[in-house]
Amino acid sequence: MGPNHTQTQRLWLDLPGGKKCFESGSLESFEAHGADVGEIKKVELGHDGATPESCWLVDELAVAVPTKG
Repeated sequence: MGPNHTQTQRLWLDLPGGKKCFESGSLESFEAHGADVGEIKKVELGHDGATPESCWLVDELAVAVPTKG
């Protein structure tokens, strides 16, 4: 979410080949594209709760935005 509450649509993160995401001790990297919301002020993380194992803890989140030009 950016200034003035501008936001993208929900972005789903999936790994190729059906690999499970966010396993204990793992490091995941994704590329996603959405609308430019300006300076990022807030990120909401969640999961679909599809199975009892659908829980995970996130230690760190980094967002890289390529420069325009």
